[in-house]
Amino acid sequence: MNVRFVKSQHQNIDAQEIEIVERKGWGHPDTLADGAANAVSYAYCRYCLKHFGHILHHNVDKTSLLGGESVAGPGFGNLVKPIRVMINGRMSTAFGNEEIPIFEIASNAVKKYLTKVIPSLNPETDMQIYDFLNRAGGPPHKGRNWFRPRSEVDLPEIQDPIANDTVCSIGFWPLSKLEHLVLNVELLFYHNLFDRKFKYIGSDIKTMAVRMGKNVFLTLCIPFIGEKTPSLEFYREKLNDIRQMILTYVGKQLGAEYRVKLDLNTRDNEPRNDHFILAKGTALESGDEGIVGRGNNSSGFIPSLRPYSMEAPAGKNPVYFAGKVYDYYTKRIAKAISEALSCPTIVYIITHSGTSLLDPSHIIVELEKQDSKSIKVSREIINHEFTTIYNCADLILEEQRKLFGFLDKEEP
Repeated sequence: MNVRFVKSQHQNIDAQEIEIVERKGWGHPDTLADGAANAVSYAYCRYCLKHFGHILHHNVDKTSLLGGESVAGPGFGNLVKPIRVMINGRMSTAFGNEEIPIFEIASNAVKKYLTKVIPSLNPETDMQIYDFLNRAGGPPHKGRNWFRPRSEVDLPEIQDPIANDTVCSIGFWPLSKLEHLVLNVELLFYHNLFDRKFKYIGSDIKTMAVRMGKNVFLTLCIPFIGEKTPSLEFYREKLNDIRQMILTYVGKQLGAEYRVKLDLNTRDNEPRNDHFILAKGTALESGDEGIVGRGNNSSGFIPSLRPYSMEAPAGKNPVYFAGKVYDYYTKRIAKAISEALSCPTIVYIITHSGTSLLDPSHIIVELEKQDSKSIKVSREIINHEFTTIYNCADLILEEQRKLFGFLDKEEP
């Protein structure tokens, strides 16, 4: 395995003079698109495992959400034009003689997921789901049809997982104070992901954090639900309560040495007076659109000053899609090495299409510690992690179960 250790090219993020971290919340259109694509893939994987014992070829990483139209204000809110979901990609349509209801699986997963994140959405009237799944799958290769496999013979990745693409994946650990803050401040609004604390607050909460030395500039856009917001006085009062809640939390998380400036719903101010009041609590209802890969990375945020790959893992096959598999492993390996050596670690995995997932083209590890013991420990961790490649789909699905486990009982 081609592993190279290099001296850290990037300063410890907490020690940098400037840091910028953004998060698009659970109800942001781009985050919803990622979630919908992952929900479809998860549901399809579970169906295949239950019926065939193997995960069949699929990728729905081009899924898009198109904005609807709503009217909303204090005391009211209605969706007057439904949101539209374009399920886009490829899925195997059969195994042997057994046909697979791919659009039924996919559309059910999308409906269940979107209504979990946005409970007031009516799946029958508030969304239209379009089938853009490509059933062609290309011509047979060496007698095999990957998208209508006859048997295990047409699933060579079971014995020999081969990268489907040329990709670069990046993982890093530990997260900075600001990254933790941006991830966790949104959780102030939830008992858990599908149980909001404040019924008048929507799920499209966006956070931008800029740190300059010990000065932190924090901006949040927090949507109110028109039907649950009786007046502008209520809106302003609750927004002020939220301000105090966030400032108290941020002060505890960062400590007294940091100075924090907090801005909320910045379009409220004159001359715009454009209060953030929506019907359903997501900009998706008012013409905005969501596309897989345009939002947070798989860690849940956008780290503008970190090494960052444009690889979008949402909706990809967890068996052999290199961008899915190595996104998972770079993060696992970086965290394991960082915790073992107590130092910041960045891991890059680069592979070529058609090469074995067990032996990527390059593994590059940025370490502050370059002594022989640290390198030995790191190699052992990398070697151990790669022994689990044959089980990577199980590991990824188990991690996804925390978010999509409710779909296990929703099989068509």
